[in-house]
Amino acid sequence: MKKLSYIFLLTVALCFAACGEDRTHEYEELIAHNKWMFSVMRDNYLWGDLIQEQDDKTYFYTSTRFFSTLVSSTGQKDSWSYCLVDSAPSDPHARGHFNHLDTYGIDYVMATDPTKATSRSMARVTYVAQGSPAAQCGLQRNAFISVVDDTRLTSSNASKYLESGESHSIVFHHIDTIEGGSYVWTDTVRTTLPASTLVVEDAFPVHSIFTVAGGKIGYLLCTRLMPYPDECKQEGTEFQEQLDHCMQNLLQHQPTDLVLDLRYCNYGTVEMAQRLASYLLPSIYQGTPFAQTIWNSSHAANNTTYTYQALSGTLDLSRVFIITSNYTQGAAEWLIQALKTTIGDANVILIGQATKGQNVMTSYVASGYGHQLYPAVAYVADGEGNYNYGSFSPATANTITETNVNFIPYMKPLGDPEELLFMAALEAIFNM
Repeated sequence: MKKLSYIFLLTVALCFAACGEDRTHEYEELIAHNKWMFSVMRDNYLWGDLIQEQDDKTYFYTSTRFFSTLVSSTGQKDSWSYCLVDSAPSDPHARGHFNHLDTYGIDYVMATDPTKATSRSMARVTYVAQGSPAAQCGLQRNAFISVVDDTRLTSSNASKYLESGESHSIVFHHIDTIEGGSYVWTDTVRTTLPASTLVVEDAFPVHSIFTVAGGKIGYLLCTRLMPYPDECKQEGTEFQEQLDHCMQNLLQHQPTDLVLDLRYCNYGTVEMAQRLASYLLPSIYQGTPFAQTIWNSSHAANNTTYTYQALSGTLDLSRVFIITSNYTQGAAEWLIQALKTTIGDANVILIGQATKGQNVMTSYVASGYGHQLYPAVAYVADGEGNYNYGSFSPATANTITETNVNFIPYMKPLGDPEELLFMAALEAIFNM
């Protein structure tokens, strides 16, 4: 069918020429957006010089398909660059079943009834965004959703009911353990889940100080390392101000250790990673290299060295405990690599799961053709110029998958010292 489309378009173009009137401009209009994209990618893309010349038919591809064709033609393993079409909005930074643009505000995993009373499937809630429809109806981590609109939930219909859409009636349950370790339901809740909506997720929704075994332990949850909420507009400092507020509160207590929770941090900027790192380490590192960006030869003038900032106060930490997951990527990983280079691998202790392995940054390129480009434009290297790093994995003893059914009793609210990964981080602190 696609081949017929190309033949038809070429036939039309030939007919225009045969009629004696030069109407090639109409042919060019059909492919102008992809011609523009080719030029932009050749110039801006980190591996732009490797983009292969395209044959005529590819210029009739959809924008997203043409973009993918250009990226794949370089032979690079680039899963970070993307193209968005204005008429089909999507969240490129969705995490599992949670997106920001049109969402109930939850992530979940499907699980078989853990009490073993039935063989039914349920959605075990792993994350609830503050202020979201899910939060409004009382859903929390470790709730088990069993029924939506009088329909039993299954692996095949869960995404239909729990990602976005109209308001639903839902049934969910909470669970506990009894002597012997068996699981039992403690209640059944019937309520209404409001319609999905845009959710502006706080970048730093939880921070706190705990006194444990005579030591003061700080906790900071970061969902993205952005200075502003809107990646396209790239304006404002709302999230940077959130970070500053959280750090000032932590600084008042001068914790002996910090647990930095990056399990949901899947994008951000070098500048915000730089700012957070500057708050963590002793002031002796101020002015020393934090990270470097390395652009393609056409934009080598953009190469930048970022140094640890001179801030009014720092936590003065010699080691940092970081919670990671398979969502952790981008700016969170640039932060981890920088800290490892600055204070040593042994002093950056990871707890959780392996990260994604993103060593490049993307940049927004506006278009007048109804789409937005986010090509990889630079490597993000550490202060020594090394960008050949990949995924970061916790030591075997600290590798934990929180969705494992054996850990059901420990899926507490984020920031609770009895929450599984926070508890594991505390054990690591006191066992070192």
